[in-house]
Amino acid sequence: MENRKLKIKNVLIYLIFGAVVLSSVSLFVFSRNLKQPASRKDEVVVFEIKSGQGVREITKSLEEKSLLKHPTTFLIYLKYAGLNSKIKAGVYSLNKNMNILQVAEALTQGKVSTSRITIPEGWKISEIADYLEKNQVVSKNDFLKAANGNYLYDFLKDKPVDASLEGYLFPDTYFLSANPSGQTIVEKMLDNFNKKFNQELRDKAASKGYTVHEVLTIASVLEKEVRTDSDRAIVAGILYKRMANDMLLEVDSTINFITGKNDPQASEEDLLIDSPYNTYKYKGLPPGPIGNPGLSAIQAALNPVETDYWYYLNRQDTKETIFSRTFEEHLANKEKYLR
Repeated sequence: MENRKLKIKNVLIYLIFGAVVLSSVSLFVFSRNLKQPASRKDEVVVFEIKSGQGVREITKSLEEKSLLKHPTTFLIYLKYAGLNSKIKAGVYSLNKNMNILQVAEALTQGKVSTSRITIPEGWKISEIADYLEKNQVVSKNDFLKAANGNYLYDFLKDKPVDASLEGYLFPDTYFLSANPSGQTIVEKMLDNFNKKFNQELRDKAASKGYTVHEVLTIASVLEKEVRTDSDRAIVAGILYKRMANDMLLEVDSTINFITGKNDPQASEEDLLIDSPYNTYKYKGLPPGPIGNPGLSAIQAALNPVETDYWYYLNRQDTKETIFSRTFEEHLANKEKYLR
């Protein structure tokens, strides 16, 4: 009997000892994981937490962006530290060499170091400037001054000296550091343009006998004039064909660029304006882009579709582009869809 009690006592001792050792090891591993950087790389990653996102979804995103090496440890730490409900929505600059404690501190104390802006396709520089000032990113004057500056990019070599950067500020979503200058934003947009309008596209433009500036001018017109990618390619073919046949382009978007209006059809009075941007009065392309086109419009300008159409208009009820083969057919369509 005594032997049996002794064995039970020894088993209990071993179990208790094992539990203590296991707890110590687990605590050691947990502590080590908390302080271990996700990576040795010194690389900043922009990380966004949207309003309403759950902890597990956020943790998964952190892991996918290589900002967490031990997601389970992160979840346990947040739970027992009472931080689950303290994570704040925002855009963060996180480094891959941060550990769990540092990441948790940044997200729960709302250490937002970047802001997010979205520039739609087709916006003019003046519209971008208004948007940035309205959202308290940078003053309108600061941005406009930067957009008229000189920058050393190869794709700008064919831009007229007196022309602004209209057409070259690539529309996209950007993450900006705190208190950026107008020049910083412009350079970020030009860097993006340099990536999107790559060497392949530049070579294609050269093969067609057009400079980057001319392609952007055509693309900016397509961006304003047409709503779908397939229709843009057809309209591009029409515009090239008109120029090849020494015809006026007659596009209303260039008139709107002069007047600042957004009319689907220019007035008779506006058509009389004496401006090189008046494509009802002067043949060929206007002097430069009338907005900042997106990649699809640029692709359409470089890949026109040949058809037997010479005219087009946009319905205002369905946003459909209507094409015509003759001027008489075009006039009938105007009477039908624009009156």
